[in-house]
This record gives sequence, structure tokens and C-alpha cells, in this order.
Amino acid sequence: LGVAFSAWLLLPTFWALIQSKAQYNVTKVHWKLEYAPWKMLAKFVTGTFNFDQMPSGQPNFYVAWLAVLAFVLFFLRRQFK
Repeated sequence: LGVAFSAWLLLPTFWALIQSKAQYNVTKVHWKLEYAPWKMLAKFVTGTFNFDQMPSGQPNFYVAWLAVLAFVLFFLRRQFK
């Protein structure tokens, strides 16, 4: 019954994937980084989004650097168990 109710959404999505992205198959694995990690660190700072970089620039991260830093520091502290 659940599949029947969700078929109106699942079937068109499945059809669209078959017609486009599902046919793209990469058989070789390239063991290299797509982006330089030291350049990606700058994207954690608020305000580094740039529309000119969207087609070929660095990836855009939508994460506040303070929240990421607080998350890491929380798990590095030995006081919390």
C-alpha cells in the first residue's frame, strides 16, 4: 500500500534517472584529489561564496566554521564522556 501511494513520485523520478544520469558509467577510478585541500579550508569561512566560481572553481561549503570547530573540540575534550 505504501509503494502504491508513493508511486506517483517514484516512477517519474526513476524514469528521469534512467534517461539521464543513470546511464553515465565511469569504469576507471582516478586516485587523485579533485580540489586542493588547503584551498577548501578557506571555504569554511562565512562569505566566501562566489557565483563566478560555480562552474569551475572550488566547492562551496554552507557550514559555519564556528559550528564545525565547536563540534571537533567537543569530541576532543576528555572532560565529556
